[in-house]
Amino acid sequence: MADKMIAWIDVESTGTSPDRDMILEIAGIVTDMQGRQYGDSFSALVDTGSISEAMRMSDPVARMMHEESGLWSDLWNNGSQAPDRVDHDMAEWLSETAGSSHVVLGGNSPYLDRGLMAVWMPVTYSHLSHMSVDVTSVSMMLQDGVSVSGYRKSRAHRALADAQDSLNEYRYYLDVVKGMAEQI
Repeated sequence: MADKMIAWIDVESTGTSPDRDMILEIAGIVTDMQGRQYGDSFSALVDTGSISEAMRMSDPVARMMHEESGLWSDLWNNGSQAPDRVDHDMAEWLSETAGSSHVVLGGNSPYLDRGLMAVWMPVTYSHLSHMSVDVTSVSMMLQDGVSVSGYRKSRAHRALADAQDSLNEYRYYLDVVKGMAEQI
């Protein structure tokens, strides 16, 4: 197993405030620094107590996004789990997949995901390193700094699909950088 592992984690929530908003869905994929996947992915719907209340208090943009993605429907119709159960299960998955060391958090603008996990998924959060791989920052640097063509995102707005999309974008830019390095 590689020294550093990346947990590509995405959170779907009712908004962007960790203190006010709730996690609705969380998913992750573990890779090494080269983007090679280790083990199976993880995905879970999170029980909010009252879906109607979660919808009511949700940020209007998030509410519409989750309506279009089918997340609200899945929360109504499919089994969700209590937040502490999801937290325990995801932390166990991280330990089994990435080992006992802290893993680097990867994603597109993972600051929001990290903040929500700190409040709602503290056991999972405790497995994360202080380091992050922010694919959005890499994308901005390469597109604006050296005119690299951007990666086309799926914009699924579902946790597992978005985690996979972040990983795929990382792989895309990793290949671009490797190609640039070969030309030097």
